[in-house]
Amino acid sequence: MRDILERLSAAGWTLNRIKTASGIDAGTLSKIKRGERSGAIYLSKLESLVEQESQAHFGKPRGLQADESEMLPEREQPIPFPKPLVQEKPAPDHPARPSLLPWIQWAKPLTAQEASHLTDPVEAALRDYFLYLDQALWKISGDTAHQPIWSDMTDKELQVLCRVWLRLAQRSQVAATAIHSLLSGRDYLAVTMILLPRGAETAHLLRPALRGKQARRTS
Repeated sequence: MRDILERLSAAGWTLNRIKTASGIDAGTLSKIKRGERSGAIYLSKLESLVEQESQAHFGKPRGLQADESEMLPEREQPIPFPKPLVQEKPAPDHPARPSLLPWIQWAKPLTAQEASHLTDPVEAALRDYFLYLDQALWKISGDTAHQPIWSDMTDKELQVLCRVWLRLAQRSQVAATAIHSLLSGRDYLAVTMILLPRGAETAHLLRPALRGKQARRTS
């Protein structure tokens, strides 16, 4: 009995509070605390106070057989070691975009050094593209005089175009991607311009023979 009173006192219970909660007079409680009286007849009442104190601190009954460490206030319980935080990967400078075409990938804006190195290749590529554009226009329009529209640009005009485009490509991802596509697609366009006219002429020559063969089958 005496140890029960000591537990309640350690939890902040005064004799008056124990008296009010248990109905045991103060004199009897003092004698039990000093060991002058066993107080066995009050055991159930004091046990109920211990259960009440345990529920107030831990949310569930602990009983008289609970370990002393479990009766400590919640702030004295061991603090769990925090889990290490997962380090997030830094976001890329330029978010990935879907490819325009399988062979065209988005490029980062050019540096000043890259722009300087690409001046001559871009100028040469533009000459080829403008020539191919005129050739396509002549073929589509039937212009036998082959009057140039794009391919007669002067060196000064091409230099101005290159300078402005490369300046934009240092700030714009779209302009930088267009330059990379211009250079990487140059050979593919050249092959197209070599094969496409010859393929068209081949089809033109074979068309009468194919029509005659089809007419014989239908007759």
